[in-house]
Amino acid sequence: MFDSIIQILSKKNIHAIQVRTKEEACQRIQEMLPQKSSIGFWWSRTLEDIQILNELKKWDYTMFDRTNFPKWSTEARQMMLNSQHADFFLWSCNAITQEWQLLFWETNWNRVASIIYGPNKVILIIGKNKIVKTVKEWCERLQYVAEQIAKRLEKPVEEIICYKVIIEKQWNKDRIFIIFVDENLWT
Repeated sequence: MFDSIIQILSKKNIHAIQVRTKEEACQRIQEMLPQKSSIGFWWSRTLEDIQILNELKKWDYTMFDRTNFPKWSTEARQMMLNSQHADFFLWSCNAITQEWQLLFWETNWNRVASIIYGPNKVILIIGKNKIVKTVKEWCERLQYVAEQIAKRLEKPVEEIICYKVIIEKQWNKDRIFIIFVDENLWT
């Protein structure tokens, strides 16, 4: 399913592989992370879905975990800044188009900042359900997801969508590494 995507992304300096299951994705991530590495991440339903963070906490890594602190505390901000200098950054993307653009949105700055500039290696986990035809289709889906989040947080949608980022290619060869999972993962 992902063979043509992987070939095209390679031409854009983005390395990608395909695995069949969430469990295989966890195993591949662990193989990529040398012991004693520093790992930045931010809460992600995809990371939660594949259960990688609980697994990594069992090993000898320095984990920059903002979620251990109150949301806007000095300590939380420091964890976000530390993630910028980690050896690895783990996350997902909101979608990938059939033109092979990686699409991200968020309320705060730190996740997309880490994807664009910061850690030496970025590992993205992407389920097959995150492939969309166009950026327009993603924007429509994004609006729906943001509305659901805004309701839960009791905030207007305009406060939820602050940044939209499209990555066309990567300057540094293989800095971004994608693990495509042949399962539906959280959107």
